[in-house]
Amino acid sequence: VNEKVTAKEKVNLRALPSVEHEDAKVVAVLNSGDIAVRTGINRDLGWSRVDYNGQTLYCVSSYLTEAK
Repeated sequence: VNEKVTAKEKVNLRALPSVEHEDAKVVAVLNSGDIAVRTGINRDLGWSRVDYNGQTLYCVSSYLTEAK
């Protein structure tokens, strides 16, 4: 996967694909209009891996939409 995405409204970008793991801290926030590159999708768990500001981060896929 290599596609430009943005947040539908606002989405937390985390260090790990989890909201429960103690190391899955929120590292950045992607706002609508900000562009990240989705590099992977785990459809079973509903997470996407994105590159944003030089970092590889994770977010809930349903909060993303294709950037135009």
